[in-house]
Amino acid sequence: MHPHLELSLSLSADQRAAWLGFLDLHNRVVKELDDDLEREHGLSLSTYSVLATLTKSPEGRLRMSELADTVLISRPGMTRLIERLERDGLVERTRSDTDSRQVYAQITERGLERLGDAAKTHFQGVRTRFLDHLSATQTQALARVWIKLLGGRPAYFDVEPSMMPESPQATDGSDGART
Repeated sequence: MHPHLELSLSLSADQRAAWLGFLDLHNRVVKELDDDLEREHGLSLSTYSVLATLTKSPEGRLRMSELADTVLISRPGMTRLIERLERDGLVERTRSDTDSRQVYAQITERGLERLGDAAKTHFQGVRTRFLDHLSATQTQALARVWIKLLGGRPAYFDVEPSMMPESPQATDGSDGART
């Protein structure tokens, strides 16, 4: 038996379903959201993510390295993407006033407009392909799971305090289910 199959079978059926289902859903939803944005607005999901991330930052700008880390794109890949976005007038690159080695990407007015145009398509896709399939209770439980798996509340989560796992549940290894 191949080691991959042997290791796969070492997981319970529920564990395999949870992991493989996560991967399958992620891949499908990301591809479909990307297709929607490309078809409707000529933007890739990566471009949308970069523009959305820039709008959440002070002054609409981030250091290139920080932006790459935030949207999970390699630094060389981010440089190429920003070059394209700069050519399209959606972002501009600037240098730090205090350290000329630091390069920032900053969203432009045109970038803000394109992001605004694409936002409805993006969030409608998020709803129809993901959120509409979950009850409010399931959505809340899933948010708690992500917080637990991510090791705490990431800065980009604007989750209400009621959504946070309680301290004992977050550290005792339990599944957080309430009885």
